[in-house]
Amino acid sequence: MRRKTATFAALVLSTALTSTATPAAELSQAVDTTQEIPMEAEEPVLTDSTELSTESEDETSPAESETESETFSVTEAETQASLSETEAETQASDIYVDTEPVSIDASTESLSPETTGQEDLLEEYFEYDAAGTPTDAPEVNYSSLAGDYMDGSAGGDATAYSAAPLYLAASALSLDTDDMQIVTAYDLTKQMLSRVGCGYSQLHRYDVDYYDCSSLIARSMYDLGITSNVPITTADWNQKCQNMAVGDIMTFVGSGRKISYQLAAKNVTHRQNPEYFEIPGTIAVYIAPNAYSGHVSVVVGSYDRQDNGHDPVTEQSAILKDTTDYVASQIEKTYGIPASKMTGISSITGHTSIWLHSETMGTDMKKIDGTPSGTYNPVWRIEAYSDDYGVCVTNAITGTAGNQVARYVFVPYVEKTTPAPTITSAKVSNVSSDGYTVTVTFDAQEGVSSLQLPTWTEKNGQDDLVWHNASVSGNTATFHVKASDHKGETGSYITHIYLTDKKGRRAPIYGLTATLPAPVKDSLPIIKTAVASNITSSGYDVTATFDAPAGVVSVLMPTWTENGGQDDLVWHNASVSGNTATFHVNVSQHGWESGKYITHIYVKSKNGESKPVPVYVTVPAASSKKYIHNGVDYSAVFDPVYYLGHYQDLRNAFGNNYDLAFKHFISNGMKEARIAKESFNVVNYRNRYVDLRNAFGSNWAAYYTHYISYGIKENRNSN
Repeated sequence: MRRKTATFAALVLSTALTSTATPAAELSQAVDTTQEIPMEAEEPVLTDSTELSTESEDETSPAESETESETFSVTEAETQASLSETEAETQASDIYVDTEPVSIDASTESLSPETTGQEDLLEEYFEYDAAGTPTDAPEVNYSSLAGDYMDGSAGGDATAYSAAPLYLAASALSLDTDDMQIVTAYDLTKQMLSRVGCGYSQLHRYDVDYYDCSSLIARSMYDLGITSNVPITTADWNQKCQNMAVGDIMTFVGSGRKISYQLAAKNVTHRQNPEYFEIPGTIAVYIAPNAYSGHVSVVVGSYDRQDNGHDPVTEQSAILKDTTDYVASQIEKTYGIPASKMTGISSITGHTSIWLHSETMGTDMKKIDGTPSGTYNPVWRIEAYSDDYGVCVTNAITGTAGNQVARYVFVPYVEKTTPAPTITSAKVSNVSSDGYTVTVTFDAQEGVSSLQLPTWTEKNGQDDLVWHNASVSGNTATFHVKASDHKGETGSYITHIYLTDKKGRRAPIYGLTATLPAPVKDSLPIIKTAVASNITSSGYDVTATFDAPAGVVSVLMPTWTENGGQDDLVWHNASVSGNTATFHVNVSQHGWESGKYITHIYVKSKNGESKPVPVYVTVPAASSKKYIHNGVDYSAVFDPVYYLGHYQDLRNAFGNNYDLAFKHFISNGMKEARIAKESFNVVNYRNRYVDLRNAFGSNWAAYYTHYISYGIKENRNSN
């Protein structure tokens, strides 16, 4: 079957020359800038009309074509790009191609340019009947093959290739890949598998039906629209990966698409670290120690050897055939590539395109020289292997020259995607003439970058528009919209909610409305009720309810006793909750007086002050009960009203229970030198009399009992 002579290089050149593309700086070391793209003499060249011609019976001779067309070399590409070597060094290392992607048409297995003016250049290697069997290829005679397996090392690729025209670079771009379409490792593997049966050639690596190991991957990525930063040789892979750490991500992009891989391991082998090679789509770059280029392949899947009861010694060929048939059938199920395309004879290589390698058939099998093979390798890969075997599926574990070291192993990487943020609820509360509160709950798994509340009034359109920034805590945001920020207007307000997460994605806009009432300018607060309760000798509680349309600023309860006028006046600040105010009047703040108390109540709002409402209370005198312990009357040094009123901790503990207060005084109060009656200060009593200090020292209780028994009689002064 005649091979098409139109080259892949010519295809991409036709689009590259229509742009202002320039070579990227990173190619300067890996590219021979004087080497022309390898082309056969009869191959078509680019015409002025940028159309591609294919070989025909009446086409002009090669010499005539060269005079009517223009040949293309890297030197000429650099001249057209007008980019000096110094300027190239300023470009970023990523490579971008400003051309439309070219994809494989699954129905015809040919290149289908997405732009007009390009011809289909790939053709099927075989003609297939309805059953998918090649009609122009001979049947495989396994008994005629030498050992029914492949031998030898992979051919790899050369150390330097011209990047033009396949990878002419436009100016390096800074692209946000978040919204790009994801191309999967499955897509790439399938694209590579569609090329089984093609030939291997380093010289013709850009021809339609020829590849070497790295151009097979690069051109397959290109056909998927991935055109930037794709390595074109294993030396290029090495250069891009040498500074990467295990776990780092490498992403290739182009035409709004991306494919990502994660570096899983460095310098490992199938034999010692098989776990790194098991994931389908894994890219293994085989470069021997101290070398800078080698071989690259992609894992298709893991498949067991199919013995099916055959004897490995006497029926080796049957096992090999059953295994390759089985692997081909599984690949067809997974990737949709006809098994016959792998098990049939390639018209280019003269071999089938699926093989077991002589070193990985299983230790119970023999190589052609009679020595045992190695352990069976269940991991199969797609690769452009060598001149003899072309693009094929193998279970080899080596690269060039028998090297088993994969310097870089990349596994497919798919970013964990999270949904865009959403607003789950939003409400308005605390509406008054002064404003209102907006509360928003949301789901933003990537975190919140901003939550803005543009707000305006219906009156006069958006003349008072303000973009408010809400406070965010967890999955809730709040903000109080003030009328003063919007010209003090009342009536209808509109608030929209803009939620943006940290990946720049915005939730659907959410809208709220609120109606602010006009302020009540003339009405003053009104006190509805005022009562006193819990009246004891130590004090009483005052409770007032009120109506304050304009809101409450404060509630004051000035209090004094009738005895002596307002000599003991105190302005108390009441506690306010809703429309209720409360305060406890303590006699300790009013000279411990009993009798008639007067409390006035004032409610203050923004509009003014209410009329005062008085409350009259009669506080009973302290109990005349004598407080006797062990026959001793402590009334001279203990007054329960004073004791509880003087010490907050005792009030908290005992309330107004005088008996419990007395028990505390006897057991602890005297030891702690607490003052239990206004007329007796035990500290002063001790300090005033040296004879007592000499007698009692720090025995505080003794000072109390001395005063009761002797001090009063001796007219000793305790204050």
